[in-house]
Amino acid sequence: SDDIVDLFTAKIKSLDADARGVLTMAAYLGSAFRESTLQVFLSESLAGSEGTSASDITTRPTTPTAEPVISKRSVKRKNSLNLSVGVDVKGIAKKLEKNGLIMSEGVGSCSRYKFSHDQIQQAAYKLTPEVDRPLMHLHIGRMLLKDAEIHSKVDKDVFLIVDQFNRGKSLIHEAKERIYLARLNLMAGERSIQSSAFVSALTYLKVGISMLEPRELFSSEHYDISLRLYSSTAEAELVNGNMGEVEAAVAVVSKHASCLLDRIPSLVSLMKSYIAQGKLTDTISTGLDALEKLGVSFPQSVGTLTIIRDMIKTKIKLRGKTDEQLRQLSIMKDESKIATMGLLRLLFSSCYVARPDLLPLVTFRMVRLSVKHGLSHSSALAFAMYGFVESAIMGNFQEGYRFGKLALSFLEKFENKEIHCQVVWTFWGFIAPWGEQSLIDTLENLKYSYKLGMEVGDQTNALTGFLFSALNGFFSGQSLALTLGEMDSFVQRAVSFGDEFNAQVMVIYQQCVLNLMGRSDNPVVLQGTAMNEDDHLEKVAPDKVEF
Repeated sequence: SDDIVDLFTAKIKSLDADARGVLTMAAYLGSAFRESTLQVFLSESLAGSEGTSASDITTRPTTPTAEPVISKRSVKRKNSLNLSVGVDVKGIAKKLEKNGLIMSEGVGSCSRYKFSHDQIQQAAYKLTPEVDRPLMHLHIGRMLLKDAEIHSKVDKDVFLIVDQFNRGKSLIHEAKERIYLARLNLMAGERSIQSSAFVSALTYLKVGISMLEPRELFSSEHYDISLRLYSSTAEAELVNGNMGEVEAAVAVVSKHASCLLDRIPSLVSLMKSYIAQGKLTDTISTGLDALEKLGVSFPQSVGTLTIIRDMIKTKIKLRGKTDEQLRQLSIMKDESKIATMGLLRLLFSSCYVARPDLLPLVTFRMVRLSVKHGLSHSSALAFAMYGFVESAIMGNFQEGYRFGKLALSFLEKFENKEIHCQVVWTFWGFIAPWGEQSLIDTLENLKYSYKLGMEVGDQTNALTGFLFSALNGFFSGQSLALTLGEMDSFVQRAVSFGDEFNAQVMVIYQQCVLNLMGRSDNPVVLQGTAMNEDDHLEKVAPDKVEF
């Protein structure tokens, strides 16, 4: 490996200064790069910008200063990276390609290149002394940012820019640039969350937080960025399975947030983390406490009369309204009502297990809020759960199926895909089998709900869809071998996501399948490779997991 690096290093050093400089700059960008990005380094508009000489930095003695060093060894006009302004990048790229150092991808203005071998990139990158690399990354980041600002494309190039800045962040001392980098990392973190790149998101968000000094965090000037950084961090920590870190981020927000609405996004992440850990009573108490502060209270104990009274109120609200009229309801605008709907939505799964008496009330409140204040993206789940209550609890299967189908149609009204997974598995898991579909008919749609959940980082609901799919396959007479494979896959994913609760649910059925396949000592005792029923009871005892 060292011999290969030495060979490539010698080959690179034999290139002329401009070709070597271009290749070195490309190495700083990563294993692949665009021709248009290289053009930035040779841009006339950036000529003379403050910065460090690329040619100098690969040959000069290491200096402790971060001041720019401008080479005067060439009579050619140079930019701040000591590359000749106006040099033929395309011609140099062709020369590098001919030498087997890079390979082309794409054509025209979208021309892309990649290094022919990782070791070539490393050899070019290592031409710069290690101690000087952060300064080069910082300077490249500044040039890319300046170019992006000139062409109004900071949002488009944010990842390219912020990756360079982050590798030179230790050299940033001016408060204005430091805080601007915090904003760039926030932008990159939020964009990564939207793209379900949660590991990268967490890296960006943590760098963003580190760019703010303690006195600046949640100060009046930097309140918004601080709130968004910590709220997004709680979300990213959740999806990465770091439940303790979720609580830490939420604690910071709870301490500094100026109002309850600012706390809601982080509280949502906290409640989701409780659900994943099986702390269902914590989920419910956290949700009910926040809801009470938003003006929505629930009785401490719920009897049949309370449920009937609330159901009648809901039926009165819905009376006379056709499906089309409900679909044409206005969009909910009130932020406090939207927050209320989001919190109520999170209570469904926990109430289903730990407080089934509350489940109808939560459903009825959400339906009435939707009819009175308009539809939010949570309304789809409200009507899906109303369909479940009507069919599975009240026995009105036709009405239940009607509201379930209505819920699916609501999904088309909102770009936000966060709720899609839960609505789809609610309909196909709870409602469809009571209506026109058999259990077998539900399988593909439940598998699809898993895909929908994973696309938006909603691992808890994705796993619930997967759970229904595996169990419906089992109950519908699917091959035991196929069913066992799906259950094995489910348990592995649940454990990797930190969802111990759902993993413990599934191993019961997993061992049941193993028993049916003759892979246990006693077919009527759940004891074998998946679980031991005595140990399992110990795990889910009330003093270990709250129900």
